[in-house]
Amino acid sequence: MLAVSRIQTHQFFYLSGNGGGYSDRICEVPSGKGLLIPVMVVEWSDKEVPNASVEELHKSAKKDQDSVNSLYLKIGNKEYQYEDLLKYRTHTDDFEVVFPDNGLFGVIEGGLSKVVADGFYIITEPLVKGSYPIPILSE
Repeated sequence: MLAVSRIQTHQFFYLSGNGGGYSDRICEVPSGKGLLIPVMVVEWSDKEVPNASVEELHKSAKKDQDSVNSLYLKIGNKEYQYEDLLKYRTHTDDFEVVFPDNGLFGVIEGGLSKVVADGFYIITEPLVKGSYPIPILSE
């Protein structure tokens, strides 16, 4: 019950990434909420790279996102070029997740896993009521 309460009172609406390519989604953002947009992200886990140390996971995530050389985001009339989005890069501490059997990212045998993430996340102020196409391009 506590987790549901936190979600309902959170100040942001999470607009999930699509893993690359183009996607067309329509969603209603509750009034008074900003958007949390993962423009380009990666995660590395010891389920995907068996026997990897946490240090190796950090290095791999950082190396992956260091190779990003093109980003673009537009929300309504506000455009964010590559140089604008660089300041939104975040590298996480390690954390734990539980993968299901036969889950995502080629994980066959699920269970507890150490994970590290790195990427470009932007959080907007609450948007004025209206329709917003939000193109995101990343390489």
